[in-house]
Amino acid sequence: MSHSDMRPEWSHQAAERNYVLLAAILLALVGGAAYAVYYFMQPKQTYAISSDTFSRLTSSGKDLALRLNKEPCNRDIAAKLANALANGSEYAATISFVTYTEKKCGDNEDLWLPLYAAQSGSSDYAAAEATIERVLKVYPYASKAYYARGNTRTKRKDYAGAYEDYQKSIYVYDDPASFNEKPFLGMAEAAVQLGRPCEAVSIMQDYVAFDNLERRTPAMRGLMRDWQRQGKCADPFGSGKARLKYERLGGGIILPVTINGITGNMVIDTGASRTALTQKFAERAGIKPSLADGSMVHTANGTVWAMGGRADKISLGTASSGNVPVFIQTEGDKGFGPGIDGLLGLSFLGNFKFTLNSGVLELTPLK
Repeated sequence: MSHSDMRPEWSHQAAERNYVLLAAILLALVGGAAYAVYYFMQPKQTYAISSDTFSRLTSSGKDLALRLNKEPCNRDIAAKLANALANGSEYAATISFVTYTEKKCGDNEDLWLPLYAAQSGSSDYAAAEATIERVLKVYPYASKAYYARGNTRTKRKDYAGAYEDYQKSIYVYDDPASFNEKPFLGMAEAAVQLGRPCEAVSIMQDYVAFDNLERRTPAMRGLMRDWQRQGKCADPFGSGKARLKYERLGGGIILPVTINGITGNMVIDTGASRTALTQKFAERAGIKPSLADGSMVHTANGTVWAMGGRADKISLGTASSGNVPVFIQTEGDKGFGPGIDGLLGLSFLGNFKFTLNSGVLELTPLK
């Protein structure tokens, strides 16, 4: 057989080899392109997010990370990603991300709360406290920041510092009456740890006095009773019974009330959260106005800050209660009417089961 007879078969085999080679090249190109897309879609280490962390993010979190690759110092995107990491309990990744981002792009206040959450979540309370201190330097009246630092100091067993922070969180808030129990309870528990259980009782009395009907729960009464026994304090609730006749004068019930041994005429006001006194009567009863015991109150003239105080003892007939939080009118207020020294509110009445029927007021202690 001649060489020419072999050429067609050889040419066919060569063509097949060429096709295979071409296919291999195309596959390599496609694979390389796919890898390149995958590679460039991943967040880079320069932004302190590892591939493992990226893979655990939600789709929205991944989108944020990819957007940051294009806009590395976009403060809004950085904050959203930091929150996504912290909310996903990626504490180490959050700390690394925030640290690098601030080093690269400068301080970003929106990163501080997720950083605090990550530091707290990883039990690095010293670092968490330092982060909240950064917040307070910028926002010295941030109630939530004081509360957060109080929590952190409690975990570090710095109870004196925690007490101070919880107190500030209540004091700087616009309306302490609308606060939930947490800052009051935190402050009270810090007082107990500092060996002042009777003070803890007083703190929760203040909290309850803002809304005696809703806040005077069995659990709250039990907690206060425990602290009372621990400190051998005076009864924080009402004692004694009373049955008093009354006449409505001008639509109101006015009865003689004794505060710290001084008797005055007061309107019985079951709609008022706290007992309120004129400044003159408070002075006679030896109660000094205090900003720390005050609160924002809603009046016909708008919302104003009312000075507070504390009565050692209030008695209505033979019913009495001790350590009662009160409001004190400031100088220039119009008062409660001629010959009226104040309003007797739920900070006293809430310690009793009271009924008004056929011209008789009856008080029985709640336990």
